[in-house]
Amino acid sequence: MKKILLILTALIVSYITPLTVNCENIPINIHRETDPDKNTSFDRAPMRLPIEVIFNADSNTIEVKAPEYLEGEVYIQDSMFNLEAYSPTLNVLLQVSNRGPYTITIKGMGWYATGVIE
Repeated sequence: MKKILLILTALIVSYITPLTVNCENIPINIHRETDPDKNTSFDRAPMRLPIEVIFNADSNTIEVKAPEYLEGEVYIQDSMFNLEAYSPTLNVLLQVSNRGPYTITIKGMGWYATGVIE
């Protein structure tokens, strides 16, 4: 009985293991666009926006998640700075051709965010 239970457990574990998805959260740096004519001599805390970028290595997709009140455009460039994918909105799932270093840029009104997918 113990052998049957052990074999059944091994089969269940081996079946569940391939179902795990190889996803990676990409750190995003958010910057405020500044006016060069304004002279601000004080430092402010970094801007924080609830934007999440997830790269799925199994399907070569990049998912951008953000609240509905944020508006922006998503640009994905390869290592040669060629435009690989574009979306005029956030909350999108983008397909890239292969795994490689990509730069993601998200541009909004008065801010932009950048990240690197290795």
